[in-house]
Amino acid sequence: MIDWINEKPTIRDAACEKGVDPAFIMAIRQTENGGPGIEFGVEPPRKYNYDDQLRLCVARVAHRLETFQPT
Repeated sequence: MIDWINEKPTIRDAACEKGVDPAFIMAIRQTENGGPGIEFGVEPPRKYNYDDQLRLCVARVAHRLETFQPT
């Protein structure tokens, strides 16, 4: 079960820092719903903690949004 009371502010801060809609990141978190170390679906090659997972998720989403070229 996701602890939204604690996670929501952390996700909001990380997303806003990169100009990403926090609801988008929360939707990824809800969909992936991974256990410890894979909360946002980021798989190893190395071990990740929650903060690493969140930063990688937000950075990837921000990058994709910046580089998206509609066809």
